[in-house]
Amino acid sequence: MEKPRIMLMFPGPAMTFQYTHLEKFKALSQHYTGCIVITGEEHEKAVLGDFEYEAYPVFDSNGFSKAYQYFKACKAAIKKRLGTPEQIDMIVAYDPIKLGLIGLVLKKLYKTKLLVEVNGDFTAMENYAGSQYAFLNKLRRFIFMRLEKFVLKRADGIRLLYDSQIEWTGITRKTHIIDRIFDYSGLESFQWIKHTNQILFIGSPYHLKGVDILIKAFKKIASDYPDWKLTIVGWFLNLDEVLEEIDNHPQIEYCKPVMPKEVRKLMGECGFFVLPSRTEAMGRVLLEAMASQKARVGSNVGGIPTVIKDGYDGVLFESENADSLAIALEKLIRNPELRETMGKNAKLRLAEEFSLTQFIHKTTKLYNAVLDK
Repeated sequence: MEKPRIMLMFPGPAMTFQYTHLEKFKALSQHYTGCIVITGEEHEKAVLGDFEYEAYPVFDSNGFSKAYQYFKACKAAIKKRLGTPEQIDMIVAYDPIKLGLIGLVLKKLYKTKLLVEVNGDFTAMENYAGSQYAFLNKLRRFIFMRLEKFVLKRADGIRLLYDSQIEWTGITRKTHIIDRIFDYSGLESFQWIKHTNQILFIGSPYHLKGVDILIKAFKKIASDYPDWKLTIVGWFLNLDEVLEEIDNHPQIEYCKPVMPKEVRKLMGECGFFVLPSRTEAMGRVLLEAMASQKARVGSNVGGIPTVIKDGYDGVLFESENADSLAIALEKLIRNPELRETMGKNAKLRLAEEFSLTQFIHKTTKLYNAVLDK
């Protein structure tokens, strides 16, 4: 029997996409064939199982032009990899806004199915802090939320990261095919290496991920634990803001973004990992920390509680509360046995709930439900 043909749309940048997603698409290739379209710094191609991956450079243009170039790239990929347009069975869009709208046009054009993934919280005001004028940020939020609802209502299937993610839209499982599936990528090479007195954060952007809260919380307790340090890794648009917050603190280190191999090393050697986000749909780094057998601290927002079970494999704290975070940090710093137990529990839970096998099982179930609709 011929495998269904699927096109997956990702926003990019490409960078290490083909390496972190290789195992996932090799496993999906047992059930489907197709192509992956993504934006990158340069044009590149690769094969991931039975999926042809192609990155298109569309950064040197304005917003509308980018969207049009991406749309043309998708049409070209369909024609090249999937044969005639009538042979494409489903399009998967990574987000319900930009790619969701393009996917909706392609769905109508080729009379195919559309599955939309919701990988963020478009209700969170923190996602719209780009302008100094509050009314413009509120306007952007209003527009994006309406676009999200418009696209999701017309999608054939929806993938969420946590159950209440689109509750505000009124869209339910009674009217749509919806499932909650965690975001999996490249966990095979993450492992415990050793323990160090290092608290680790990896991510960006600065404000959205709550890096300022983490620095304030650590400063509250740092003098009591002089042999511990906080390492912050990430690309930040305004680095001066980060360095000003750190203020040359001897126990806080800032590192520029590193390659995946170095990320694995940092994860494997840290004492525990922290994700203090103001808003977060899930936090893929939390799975990487689980694979590295590390205890984790996370803010009690969005989908973080789906991957951190408070008191079992990590600690949750009140979002945007530096005092609450300081208590959580101190709890793990002072209890090496607790860190070890939580790390082991995290590794066990990863195998049971967040493995590649579980991801493929859940994903194929959702894909097939949409294809059979």
